Amino acid sequence: MQLPSYIKYFLISVLSLAALSFVLAWHSDYSNELQLSNYGYDFDAMNDTERFQNVTQKNIEKVKQLKISRMGISWPLKAILGFFTLLPFVIVVFIGTYLFNRFRGDKDVSENNRFLT
Repeated sequence: MQLPSYIKYFLISVLSLAALSFVLAWHSDYSNELQLSNYGYDFDAMNDTERFQNVTQKNIEKVKQLKISRMGISWPLKAILGFFTLLPFVIVVFIGTYLFNRFRGDKDVSENNRFLT
């Protein structure tokens, strides 16, 4: 049994959204961690004095802001929340495109696009 082309397009867009949400959430967390380590922040220290020991005086405020931005929910949860926040947009665009093509008279939206069949 072969899936209709509009179902294939919808599945590809949902999987692309999931991958994009995952990569962007991970990259945000990773870049903050990388910046903190480049500024000299010590993640394994026991207190704030030891953590900020290697940070230069002019970078203390920036490091404190980066440290605060890392607190809260973890990046996998950010990815999940981002996915479910953007999923309604994908669904609305999918339904709108499908209805537009149906009213225009196209039976199959992918008749000219054979790369999925």
